Order: sequence, then C-alpha cells, then structure tokens
Amino acid sequence: MADPIFAIIAEHQRRRAEHEAAFDAAGEAELADRADGPLAAEAGTLRDAASEREVEALKHVLHTVPLTTAGMLAWLDHVSGPAGFDGIAPRDADVAAIFGTMRAFVVGPGCRTPQWTLPASSASSSPTMSAAAIWWCAP
Repeated sequence: MADPIFAIIAEHQRRRAEHEAAFDAAGEAELADRADGPLAAEAGTLRDAASEREVEALKHVLHTVPLTTAGMLAWLDHVSGPAGFDGIAPRDADVAAIFGTMRAFVVGPGCRTPQWTLPASSASSSPTMSAAAIWWCAP
C-alpha cells in the first residue's frame, strides 16, 4: 500500500521552493525598481500568492494522517525540520493539527475511545514509563 503522505510532503517542498524563489525575485525587484515601483509591486504580488500556496500545502501536510510507520517518520521529520515551520512558531491551529494527526495515527481509524496502559514490568513512577505505554481502543 502506497502512503500518500510522501506525495503530499513532496508537494509542500515544491511549493516552499516556489515561495523562496518568489521571495528572492521580489527582493531583487525592490532593489532594481524601488520598493514602491511597478516591478516591485508585481513581484510582491507573486511572492504573496506563492506564500499562500505554500501555507495551503503545509496545512495539507499537517492534516494528512500517514498510513505507514515510514510515512509517519517522514511526516515527523518534515514537520519538525527546516521545511516545516523554518524557525517560525506554529500557530495554535497548527499545533492542534499536529497533535490531532499524531493521535489519529496512533489510535488508528475508527477508534473513538483510545486508552493506554503500562505493561506490568513498567508499573513504576519512572519518567520513561510513558514510552512503554500500550495504546488500544476501547469498544
């Protein structure tokens, strides 16, 4: 089964590259044509449109639940790496989407009441005990 997250991540990377190129072109136009000249204005409009397309592509990444472990690892690397937010703090809606997508991956489709428990060997107050937790769905 192919995981669609890989194509969605690739689309965001493409949109990000377009945005970076449009940002550079707008900066060059401002230098050549003054910040308020017609070339700079046109380049700024193109930059803003590219920015909007990148934001939409990132939202698509954030709201897509990977189908495979490899897909989730790629998703985590993408969202947490420079291609994700690039040093900009995620907005509240982005954080909610990140946790919602991770939760949906962990509990799986159709799980309305996720539960977790610790294996008997981990039943201590160790700070690492949550890593040993077992997730399951209550009926």
